Amino acid sequence: MTGPDVGPDAAGERAGGGSAGGGSVGGRAVPESFGTESVVAEPVEAPRPPRDWRNAVPVVIVMVMIAVGLVLISLAHWRRGSILVGSAVFVAGVMRIFLSEERIGTLAVRSKRFDVGFYFLVAAVLAVVAIGVGVDPVG
Repeated sequence: MTGPDVGPDAAGERAGGGSAGGGSVGGRAVPESFGTESVVAEPVEAPRPPRDWRNAVPVVIVMVMIAVGLVLISLAHWRRGSILVGSAVFVAGVMRIFLSEERIGTLAVRSKRFDVGFYFLVAAVLAVVAIGVGVDPVG
């Protein structure tokens, strides 16, 4: 080997020995205090609740409708349940049109145009599936 790392001292430092200054990694000297600093985390503020309870009403309405629809689906009333879930998505779209950004809460995901289009598309697909799928008892 050639270069400044040649010799018994360099080999000893690479093996973990060497001076009391900390050692070396890959031929570079590492300070003694490297990696031993204590990290003090800044306190994290708790998220603030909504300013007004009325901000949660649109989301609660949609979630209750979806929950009732899923209960109906689980009780073998899949057609009624899927119509109710589709209606909940449709209601979310209507509320997205008429309510402000502050009032709509978490139902506002993207731009108003995208949200309304997506909500109505999902509601239409659910309605088509619920109405259009026939149940053939013979198989």
